[in-house]
Amino acid sequence: MVDISQLLALFTILLVVVVVGYVFVVLTGALLLARVASALTARTATVVPDDRTLGDVERELESLALERHVDTGVVRAVDPERRRPGRGPAAYARDPVEGVRIDVAIPTPGGPIVGEWFPLPERLDGRSRLEALLRRYDVPPSNLSELLGTEVPVRRAPNGEWIVDWEPRREAPAARVLAYGTARWVFERYDRRT
Repeated sequence: MVDISQLLALFTILLVVVVVGYVFVVLTGALLLARVASALTARTATVVPDDRTLGDVERELESLALERHVDTGVVRAVDPERRRPGRGPAAYARDPVEGVRIDVAIPTPGGPIVGEWFPLPERLDGRSRLEALLRRYDVPPSNLSELLGTEVPVRRAPNGEWIVDWEPRREAPAARVLAYGTARWVFERYDRRT
């Protein structure tokens, strides 16, 4: 037969196991809740930890102060480059085409250079974009390195992207005639093409 003291011992052991399990579950839940609350407050905090040093901040402020004097629009590199014409999977079926990539400096700290690729013409007949560019800046086709250091117009698009104006907009005169009686006046105004 089972003695009452043995039942009491088993009951005590069971009670201790249940209490320890309950305490473990409560402490684990509290720890998890504390981590979630910490993560939420870190996400919504107004002060975010920064791993930059004071020197990094000073250099950034100095570069912002000098941004007006940066060599914006200056050709930094002229490199030969082979590319496949077109985009997407169909471009991989085509043979690469010889060309030249021209890199131009722009005033952004993240990507300070924008590049554009020009395919080499099959013959020099004056109709390719590369020939028009070289003719515009008086660079002979036999010496592309003379393009280095040349200033080209750079503008910021409405979407914030920097664009090199290889062929800048020209102002075209528009004439307007005003007739009054027998006298006629011709007014010229310059329209900007957009």
